[in-house]
Amino acid sequence: MIRQNVEWISVAGMALIGAMICAAALATPSAALPPGRAWTPIDTLRVNGHDYMVPDRFEPLRDGRIELLATGYHGELEPTYGHRTYGLVWEDSIWRIRWSLDEPAYTMWPALTTPDRQMLVWKTTLPRVDAYYSFLVTADVVDGVVTQPDTIAKVAAEALAYSGTAWGSRRWVAVGDRDFSLPGVPEVLRIYRSDAPGDWQLMGPTGMTGRRGMRLVALDSSTAMLLTSDFQTGVRWGYLRDTLFQEQAPQVSDDPLVLRPAVVRTPSGGLLAVWNGAPSLPPDFTDSIVIRKYADGAWAAPDTLVLRLPPDRNQVFYEVEFSTEGAEHPALAWYGYSWLGDVAYYVWASFPMDSAFGIGERIEGSRHGVSPKILRDENGDLWVAWWQAYSFDGLYWVHSHTTATSSTPTVTDQSGRPSLRWRLSEPAPEAWWAVLRAKGDAGLQPVARVRAGADSVMAWSDSTAPSGVVLRYAIRRECRDVRYQVTSAEVRWEPRGPSLSITRKGGNPSNVSFAFEVVGANRGSYEVSLYDLQGREVLRRRFTAAGAGRDPGVLVLETSLRTGLYLVRVRSEDGRASPAAKLAVIR
Repeated sequence: MIRQNVEWISVAGMALIGAMICAAALATPSAALPPGRAWTPIDTLRVNGHDYMVPDRFEPLRDGRIELLATGYHGELEPTYGHRTYGLVWEDSIWRIRWSLDEPAYTMWPALTTPDRQMLVWKTTLPRVDAYYSFLVTADVVDGVVTQPDTIAKVAAEALAYSGTAWGSRRWVAVGDRDFSLPGVPEVLRIYRSDAPGDWQLMGPTGMTGRRGMRLVALDSSTAMLLTSDFQTGVRWGYLRDTLFQEQAPQVSDDPLVLRPAVVRTPSGGLLAVWNGAPSLPPDFTDSIVIRKYADGAWAAPDTLVLRLPPDRNQVFYEVEFSTEGAEHPALAWYGYSWLGDVAYYVWASFPMDSAFGIGERIEGSRHGVSPKILRDENGDLWVAWWQAYSFDGLYWVHSHTTATSSTPTVTDQSGRPSLRWRLSEPAPEAWWAVLRAKGDAGLQPVARVRAGADSVMAWSDSTAPSGVVLRYAIRRECRDVRYQVTSAEVRWEPRGPSLSITRKGGNPSNVSFAFEVVGANRGSYEVSLYDLQGREVLRRRFTAAGAGRDPGVLVLETSLRTGLYLVRVRSEDGRASPAAKLAVIR
């Protein structure tokens, strides 16, 4: 089998203020997601009338934003500005333009930085330096505004692979370039470093080409790691320490068919790398997805993702990408080509759980989809965007959502605080649910988020419940897309007062009346009940307390009561009951 070295290139430009975004729903894809999850119908997205919309990358979640970088091609703005790149954010269940780049550019490859920084690296398309060179440029996005672009260097007009990273004020950018000073104009991978805008220095030679892509990641303020896949050489790597680059051995992978490795940080402080691996043995001839962890200066043994293959089985994989939410087991997306049977491109995804990577399988309904990007949000839902060959409908996207719903919660007293329990219509492990609370007739507001376990029963105790007020509760299925939020019916919580007690005043036994004193009563109406020793209520009267702390009262005994021993209790309207006091009646 011969692998095609396919590169999907996007270039960018400037957006107009007040641009319109259009979307259209398509078929609902099918795939075996974890229990209690499903995909939404596939949507298309167009900005400013662009015929093509190509996703560049999902940003990590910053300030609660889901942000997708995408490039628009052709359309009504093409004669004036050409391509342009947008930062699109998901707000109020619609995609909106947060920022746009005021110059046409090639694709925005991922730039691994600290979570508080948004770094862009691109190669200009216009104006070119000349027939051989273009400019490599970088900028940040700060508060929704692209900062003044900073030119790094002149690079070959055909330099299509680059990567950036930063640590504090220091920035690094790697690029697969050409050396026009040597015969044959050989390929060369260059790394540039800067400590201030406009001050870019070429670092020591790498001895690599970066022909099939590279990723650069800062390890600290003086060290950056480079991973690259050169033609027929596998995944090579090394450190740039200060100004000296040193390639490391052994290689991360010796597989000559790797197209482009991807890298992501993990919460534990290490890195994960992923790439398409060598195909399996006959009769499948299906590529593998290989994941390898880096920590403490060394690479662990590689893991291979479990795949659920379609009936035609034979698959060639391209452009594996991690989600960037910051997890030990992030989600993955890539696209595959079925070279027997269906003979088409499809988008693939892997939905992880806390303890393991998910099974990789293609998203049915994504036929002809290529170059997917992926993000997992704070609710555990996957967002996948891609562009589709042979289509002028714009960008394609889909997200997962929880299908389980919540019963009406039950509320009980737990040490004077409300405690809620509810049941899901089906198990939905690791899905998030909001507890909504309101005082009196006020509107419900979220006060807690609870994550589902393996079973269908969930519980939560309200340690912050205000005392002395009526509260209402409901459970909401969480989703960034409000169309998939579902709220349960409400349950009411009546406040509990202090504990009650009733004591005898006067003589015992009695024959006409029972004088008593209630301790711990608030102002209001109470019930005083008399029971025989078999627990049968034989007398009930209302009693009004002044809320003085100790409130006296008298229970008139009916003449029909027989001689014997009885129990007397006082009960509040909110359900509090006193311990029983003994009363002897003599006729």
